[in-house]
Amino acid sequence: MNRIKCLQISLIFLVLFNTTFSPLFASIGRAYGKSKGFALVELYTSEGCKSCPKAEKYLNEYLNIARQSNVDIICLSFHVNYWDYLGWNDKNAKPEFTNRQINYGQHFDSNGVFTPQVIVNGQETYVGTLRKKIKKSIGRALGRKNKSNLNFTFSKESDNIVIDYKLSKIYDDSRLYMAIVKGRESVEITNGENKGKLLNHRNVVKKMVDIKPNKMGKLIISTKWLPKISGYSLIGFYQSTETREIFAANQVDVSLYEKPISVESKDEESEDSDDKKIPNFSASIIGL
Repeated sequence: MNRIKCLQISLIFLVLFNTTFSPLFASIGRAYGKSKGFALVELYTSEGCKSCPKAEKYLNEYLNIARQSNVDIICLSFHVNYWDYLGWNDKNAKPEFTNRQINYGQHFDSNGVFTPQVIVNGQETYVGTLRKKIKKSIGRALGRKNKSNLNFTFSKESDNIVIDYKLSKIYDDSRLYMAIVKGRESVEITNGENKGKLLNHRNVVKKMVDIKPNKMGKLIISTKWLPKISGYSLIGFYQSTETREIFAANQVDVSLYEKPISVESKDEESEDSDDKKIPNFSASIIGL
């Protein structure tokens, strides 16, 4: 009898699991398993926002899909500071990230900013809890061919990460961004709307630099204030300042103790593969 009950419970769980998760994996993982492009998912969130934990849970799902289905879903979690007045100061929140979201709002003709908000490839915006719509947007993005390719190598010099990058195509009015993100972080909230909750964050942006790029160049990111541990990723993306479209993106895991790693794009090499000189640029710092 116990054996029959166990089998019944297992079958029920199997049905529920397939009903809940199969459409998500089928429409993204199977349809775009050999995808042409990428999906850069920006989540604007706050530890002081009671609606945000659900959106962060979904962000974790998108990252799991990327890993299990081998598709280029690249996620960034930007913490904003305009909910801090409710009694909890989000230590990951930066006014620069809030400004980035405000700029998006102006581009999308929004009346104001909100959390949680998800933006896919700089072009489509959603309330962060609208999982099905975001999933479809990710699928559309994966189905489009990249308009440029971003390759980069990095090395560590003292308390800096030095990044040598290469773009296959350059567009007017554009910026190249490089972000250091923490893969996983748990925070106990003792005040505000999420009081008493343990929030589990994914891909939290800790620092970001941006430059006006050439086809080849260099960026330097200071890591002096970051703990010298593993669990970080380096995420780069190339974006239009006019249309906000993201032309290319790439990522690599990085420990602050690791040796240099090369990141190569899946598509063709740069048109200027014979270029040898790498000019230096000064980067404007976001997230200090």
